[in-house]
Amino acid sequence: MIQHMFKSSLQSLLRNPFLSTIPFMGMVVGLTTAILTFIWVSYEFTYNRYHEENSNVFAILLNEQGDGEIITGDEVPLPYEYLIKEVPEIQSATRIDNTYLKLSIDDNSQIEKTGVFADSTFFDVHATEFISSQSENPLQDLNAIAISESAAKSLFKTNDIIGKSILINKNKEFIISALFKDYPTNSDLKHINFVIPFNAKPRDAEDIWHNIHVKLYPESNLQKAEALFNAKLKEVLGEEAPVSTLLFNMEDWRLRWNFENGKQTGGKITYVIVFMISGVLILFMSCINYMNISIAKATKKAKEIGVRKISGATQKQLAVHFMFRNILFIISATLFSLLLAYTIIPQVRELTNTPISLDFTNPLVWFGLISIVIVTSFVAGAYPAFILSSLKPVNVLKNNLFTISGGAKLRKYLLSFQLALSVFLMFGSFTVWKQIDFLLNKDVGYKRSNIINVWHGGDSQDRYQKLKNELESHSSIESVAFGGASPLEINGWIEVNKVDLPLASPLTFYMANIDTDFIKTLELKITSGRNFSRELSSDSANFIINKKAADVLGFENPIGQRVKCFSYDEELGEGEIIGVVSDFQHDDIHKPINPVILSLGKSEYLANVFVAYKPEQLNTALTKLKNTYTKLFPDKSLNYSFLDADFNNQFYAEKVLKKIAISYTCIALVIACLGILNLTLFNVQKLTKEIGIRKIHGASVFQLFKLINNDFAFPVCMALAVGLPAAYFMMVRFLINYPSRINIHPYYFVITTVSVIAIVFLVSSYYAYKSARKNPIDSLRID
Repeated sequence: MIQHMFKSSLQSLLRNPFLSTIPFMGMVVGLTTAILTFIWVSYEFTYNRYHEENSNVFAILLNEQGDGEIITGDEVPLPYEYLIKEVPEIQSATRIDNTYLKLSIDDNSQIEKTGVFADSTFFDVHATEFISSQSENPLQDLNAIAISESAAKSLFKTNDIIGKSILINKNKEFIISALFKDYPTNSDLKHINFVIPFNAKPRDAEDIWHNIHVKLYPESNLQKAEALFNAKLKEVLGEEAPVSTLLFNMEDWRLRWNFENGKQTGGKITYVIVFMISGVLILFMSCINYMNISIAKATKKAKEIGVRKISGATQKQLAVHFMFRNILFIISATLFSLLLAYTIIPQVRELTNTPISLDFTNPLVWFGLISIVIVTSFVAGAYPAFILSSLKPVNVLKNNLFTISGGAKLRKYLLSFQLALSVFLMFGSFTVWKQIDFLLNKDVGYKRSNIINVWHGGDSQDRYQKLKNELESHSSIESVAFGGASPLEINGWIEVNKVDLPLASPLTFYMANIDTDFIKTLELKITSGRNFSRELSSDSANFIINKKAADVLGFENPIGQRVKCFSYDEELGEGEIIGVVSDFQHDDIHKPINPVILSLGKSEYLANVFVAYKPEQLNTALTKLKNTYTKLFPDKSLNYSFLDADFNNQFYAEKVLKKIAISYTCIALVIACLGILNLTLFNVQKLTKEIGIRKIHGASVFQLFKLINNDFAFPVCMALAVGLPAAYFMMVRFLINYPSRINIHPYYFVITTVSVIAIVFLVSSYYAYKSARKNPIDSLRID
């Protein structure tokens, strides 16, 4: 029986290869999309789940109340000794300070790697496998260092390194006490190539703010732990401090790191779910194509179905026959899809910036593939198998299957669904593209181009002045400035109040330390007053504010007005406002512009160096910067970026969203086009004799063309009626996330509508026109 069904399926394929190729192509496209989507979604959902105890690992976050909103940060002022000794829910805890250092064993073997300064309990919190270690706790000594397997191979070319010495920045020696396996690529710890004891890094004794990760006991009460943390914060910061803690699970860091007013509100998980659903819908579109073409092909076998039923074939036997053919079809398409997926997965890796792979040793991959085949076989084959097998033989032999099946409306609705999804994706992709383009070209209030941003970390005024003088003496460099933060990262805040006629409660301002050349180098626009001056020592106590700050303070003329600053009710200083600058984007582009206050900071607080170079002289300026920096700071690595690139990097998620959305849109359109082609061929087949008769009676080619394409009016109208409102609603919700956003103009609807109508017309025209031009004698000869 199986052999007979196999031969029958093969004969059906060979009898009309073109009609078989169309749904096969559509199914391959849909399955390939589903397979790649499954691999990507699996990667995202398994992120940070490489170890079974990661569900007990949490970051302690801090919620700070300021000016009517709660800001969530990842540094907290909780004493380490308190955490490990006085909080019973904590099994282990570690402070973490990310760093980027030069590792070397001699003058010829230097490498630059990222790593962390962490407490000796680091590996208790973030477990990994030790390849070799001096002891169970390899970070007890201050001169100890644990390095990863990949870093060891880069430096030593061997794993036999325990007890050997290694130089950090060529000036401090550490002894290798442990060699650990690299953290997985789907982990937030994948950047850690070495771990150095936390107390080995020189730091200000008053620096109590740290990134802290804790491992709780499995049955711990999170609310109880947070209550203990909050009580300790009151001791450290004072009873009036508007702060509280939040335990954030490690398994959620990747997908759910979005907070609004102190509560987790989503994150990348939204994009993952959207595209997971899109992948399922695209596969469903492929199934629709297969269902429609199966009915079209079964038309010529209608009488065979009736004869087989009269000959004793049961509905169950016919259903099994159809399902076997469907499963064989889906398995064949899956094999081609796997080959296609394997071929294009490097492009998908680049598109999503994730190291995904088609790993057949992973049981999850096999589970996904088998599930996709089973579900697809049932969805695609249920209608042809069970509906066609249930036809009554008398009706089949007396009538045409087109009228018996009653599937004309269903096919139109299914095509409407395909086109509606295409409309939705097309409108959404166009809106996302316009929003990103708007943000990339937005005036952010400062100069982004031709600026090198060097993260230095603060230094003495003397060394800063030497660096500035030597760089500015070079012909390729226009100016050099220092700041406490990049203009993209001015997100530390303080409380500000007026000295004369103080407000009932202080206002929350964002604050940054700058030098006298910061405003000139970054070209911030002074709207009133003046810049800081080197000649005026009093400027060390004065301030410059942005226009937003002037508005919320209520000053008609802010120049000369005095304000004072607070941090948790502790007064930091009082000074005069000497200048106002235009509002500028001082933080992430996804956040609104807030009041900003700038002060003339001490050199040890100026962590960033901004080098403005002349156009088309980047290489020369960069060479000068590298040589000068190495000469003046041989103990430090030059860590730099470009300010325009830093700005563009804020749109990483949007750029990935845009690329994936466009890809899904193109795939959906391809499958929809195949669906249109299917319906066109179906109509041509159904109307063949009618076309011949009408043509003999004088019908024009245009009239016949209209007759064949008449069935597309309803699906197109329904698709536009459903797809456009749904897309508009979703895009309005999407744009709410951006303080600066485009308006959805009416021409977005016009472009989408015209594009869909044009695609449907172009795809359906060829075979409709060809059939309308056909000799009527040939049409009437067809049985």
